[in-house]
Amino acid sequence: SLRSWISVPTFMGMAAATIAITRHALKIDGTGYSPRVAELQWPPQWQFPLGAFLSALLLIALSVLLPDRFKKFVSPLSSGLIFAMGLGASGMTNPMKVMNFLDFGGYWDPSLAFVMGCGICISGPAFIMAEQLGKVTTPLCEGCKFENPPKKGNYLPLVLGASCFGLGWGLIGLCPGPALVAIVPKIVTGIWTPWQADFALSASALVICLSWLTTDRLITHVSAKPVATEVKAGP
Repeated sequence: SLRSWISVPTFMGMAAATIAITRHALKIDGTGYSPRVAELQWPPQWQFPLGAFLSALLLIALSVLLPDRFKKFVSPLSSGLIFAMGLGASGMTNPMKVMNFLDFGGYWDPSLAFVMGCGICISGPAFIMAEQLGKVTTPLCEGCKFENPPKKGNYLPLVLGASCFGLGWGLIGLCPGPALVAIVPKIVTGIWTPWQADFALSASALVICLSWLTTDRLITHVSAKPVATEVKAGP
């Protein structure tokens, strides 16, 4: 869509500019990054990607085969878990990998481009089937529906939001999805180890997310209640 063609170059350009300023102009981290391409890690670690792939197949099977009354909960949960495992397997929860991809004039790591390309190869045909061919109109769960955001208009907030996102992405190398996935190991390991600052930060982020979800569900539930209207009797 036109909005995507505007937002993606905006936040990618802002993130790359942020990396160029912080790493090369200001040298905030105090280290130099000479122009070169990152070496390919071979052979790659295969245990976690294989486990994530088999787990994804199991979650897909559950989403398809379970009765309809369970699909409403299992299907969205499975989608989120599969996405999270994909982020972990591809290394997108590592801030340095993302920041090195954005550092075109320094230590450039092109692996993120392959992750994006493979994601487009999977999601692209799905969107074509859903929007243009009309073969997929509803999710697997009964009573659910796909969101259909506008493809045009409202460009000023779009550019401002994409710019803010790109700024944050370039500063820390994480966007909200990978950040939430990255805090899970810190919370799990932090329970059994002495108190650490990263565990406190991860636990706080988790509490904020749960509070946001609870508030959102509460507002949706209250807004959905029918408003009683009084009907006055005539004279």
